[in-house]
Amino acid sequence: MCKAIFILKELDLAGVVESFALLKSPKMPELKALKLPEIELPDDLKLDKIPFSDKVREKARLKRLELGPLTDKKNHKNKKADSWTKQKELKEKKDKRKQKKVLKSKFISKEKGTEYVPISEEMEVL
Repeated sequence: MCKAIFILKELDLAGVVESFALLKSPKMPELKALKLPEIELPDDLKLDKIPFSDKVREKARLKRLELGPLTDKKNHKNKKADSWTKQKELKEKKDKRKQKKVLKSKFISKEKGTEYVPISEEMEVL
């Protein structure tokens, strides 16, 4: 296992990217603060036209290109909103069940002629 410590400010990242023959610089949290120079590509080279060697990944890439670049971001935001609303619905269901339980225990205690004693403080609030 090789361990190395680099000071990012002193490291020539543009040179490293070029030495690995990368077409794009990697997107990493460590590199967000640093400003890397844009990699100059030949005019006839388009990154969208480079196919994957894996057929499954290539089909997914073509599908993404057909849909457009913004649709993925919109769907991702909707997923987050959906999960939030699901949590909200689950909490409402849980509260309804608690209320039913409290009402049932009150009814049973009234029927038996005993005094209703809540199990916990949460149920007393409901």
